[in-house]
Amino acid sequence: MKTLAQPRDLRELQGRLAELTPADAPRWGRMSVGQMVCHLREAFSAPLGERSVAPVKPPIPGPFIKWLALSVPTAWPKIVPAPLELKISGCPAPVSHVDDRVGVQAKMLQFADRREIAAPHPFFGRMTTEDWMRWGYLHTDHHLRQFGR
Repeated sequence: MKTLAQPRDLRELQGRLAELTPADAPRWGRMSVGQMVCHLREAFSAPLGERSVAPVKPPIPGPFIKWLALSVPTAWPKIVPAPLELKISGCPAPVSHVDDRVGVQAKMLQFADRREIAAPHPFFGRMTTEDWMRWGYLHTDHHLRQFGR
C-alpha cells in the first residue's frame, strides 16, 4: 500500500503536484486548482497541530470508515464534504500558483518527516502515525486525480 512513509511514494506525489497548472479544471467538485492546493496544505496542517478541526460525526462508525478509506483498494467517493475548517472559504488568498504549490509540497514533506502524530482525524478518530501516512497519500492522490494528475 502506498504511503507518505515510503520515499518513492512521496516523490511520486511531489512530482504530480509539480505538474499542476492554473488551467487544470476539476473533473468533479467546485474547487479550482488553487483552492485544492490550499485545501491540501490546510489538511496537512491540522495533524501537525497548526490548526484545529472539530470532529465530524460520520454516518457509520469512524473505525469502520477508517478501515474502508485506508485499507480497501478503491477510489475514494467524490461527494464527501470536507470539515468546515478545511473548506476553501477558510483558506488564505492565493499568493501565486508556484508559491502555493511549493507551499503544499513543503507542508507535505514536513508531515512525512513527522515520526509521531497524535491528533485524531475529524472523521476517523484516533489514528496511528502509519494511518496518517496512508491517509496523507490517499488524500493527496484523491485530489490530484480530481484535476487529472
